[in-house]
Amino acid sequence: MERRRLGAGPDGRESWRMALACFTTTFLVGGSTLSAAVLYVAVMETFNVTRGILSGPLSTMLGLRITCVIGGFVYFVCLTASFFATGILHLTISFGIPNGELSQCIGLIYNLNPVISSHYFRKHSGLALGMNYCRSTVAAMVVPKFMEYLYKSYGLRGGGDDNLL
Repeated sequence: MERRRLGAGPDGRESWRMALACFTTTFLVGGSTLSAAVLYVAVMETFNVTRGILSGPLSTMLGLRITCVIGGFVYFVCLTASFFATGILHLTISFGIPNGELSQCIGLIYNLNPVISSHYFRKHSGLALGMNYCRSTVAAMVVPKFMEYLYKSYGLRGGGDDNLL
């Protein structure tokens, strides 16, 4: 009985693992969202341009974890496709539309994390939800500076010289 309480079930090891997973995914997604200004400037400089509701039904049909995995995978594919962008149109199609206009990838991950935290915790749900919601503040402090450093060090494509289009 003691083993079950420490492992699976509400407030067990699995619950804390899920709380950490929720924090990590929302930290990364929130960080990239909060770094939009840094990426915006990088995209404008690189491409020499100037100044564009799915999670509920899917989580009911497929479950919380699978829906978040799908959202993370699609987000990863969009980021990977945007790495190879040769112009602003390619970038808009590969990253802007799926992640900005439709907000589907981010919504699949971001909106379900409080639900996951509430599902896995009973006794410590306040702490788990607090961890979930503090991720934006932590990500706002860390990710934009890190992305700015990466852009200055490696450019938008990772080679250091983005003007060689």
